[in-house]
Amino acid sequence: MLCFLILNFLILGVFTVQDLLLLFICFEATMIPLVVLVLRCGPTVKRISAVKYIFVYTGFSGLLLLLGTLYLYKYTGTTNLLILSSTPLTQQVSVRCAVLFCLALALKIPLYPFHLWLPQAHVEAPTAGSVILAALLLKVGGYTFIKVPLVICT
Repeated sequence: MLCFLILNFLILGVFTVQDLLLLFICFEATMIPLVVLVLRCGPTVKRISAVKYIFVYTGFSGLLLLLGTLYLYKYTGTTNLLILSSTPLTQQVSVRCAVLFCLALALKIPLYPFHLWLPQAHVEAPTAGSVILAALLLKVGGYTFIKVPLVICT
């Protein structure tokens, strides 16, 4: 139950924060309760392999998301989404940030060529973990995929 409460709090944070760095922290931290559920309640011995896949793919996507955030901060001096939406960006900065954010979120959602971690996570997760993964975490990734690049690239 503690994992579900923490996950609920983090998802609420993803939907409500207006700062890109806090969004990154909440978004990345949502994987911690899922990993705990897979490790503690996974049905087979292959759950360790599934957790490795989750860490590698989501860790790399988190690194890309952080690089995009830091690059945007270096150029604009802020991570506030409200200020970023009214800050004019050069085409070069906008394209670089869009590529970094879209690639990171494509790994996190996961879109077709980047989906290798998802089947193992669903198989090795308990029923509750699989439902959380499909019903909440993937939708949070989709929401972030719409919110962040649209604010930055417009």
